[in-house]
Amino acid sequence: MTVDSFVDPSAKEPVALAYLDSIGVEPSAIDFVVATHWDQDHISGLSRVVEAASAAKVVLSTALRSRDFIAMAFKHQMRTYASPLGSGTKEFVRLLEIVERDHRDVRVVMQDTVLLEREGVRLLALSPASATAVESLSAASVAALEAATTGDSVVEPTPNAASVVLAIRNAHGDVLLGADLETAGWQVALDAVTADG
Repeated sequence: MTVDSFVDPSAKEPVALAYLDSIGVEPSAIDFVVATHWDQDHISGLSRVVEAASAAKVVLSTALRSRDFIAMAFKHQMRTYASPLGSGTKEFVRLLEIVERDHRDVRVVMQDTVLLEREGVRLLALSPASATAVESLSAASVAALEAATTGDSVVEPTPNAASVVLAIRNAHGDVLLGADLETAGWQVALDAVTADG
């Protein structure tokens, strides 16, 4: 499984692919490619990872698969982002094009989505909560519309409540994987892992 992506500026290659190559693992061995959210510092080069990991399921937050978000991403993919890291919309659109072209398996997750149960290991999405994802999506759409009338940048929605948090659970304990989730979102994730307990 790979979670998010970032391109090494010197090598111009996604860090995950470079790492797998360095340890002798083929990308075809990847079961899941997870995009926790659409910020450029988490999605840069993800389309290349998805292409290389041709058998992997693509895992996205429920907020990223809504018609409103997809329309916003296509409309604003060439805009800059109100952040030094740039916009993830262009990479997200490229990811959607690959998924469509190659008829890839996409798993849309929200709280309590089980991705895998095998040999005593359970891979479970703890967030986003469905209501939280919709609220965050609305914030992103509103920000994009405001940017269209005031300039050429898309403002990052805050809080980032639609980010995916995963729990890898086994008899020895839990591992939480997540990115840029605000306090309320982390509380949902922690409550979920505690309740599932």
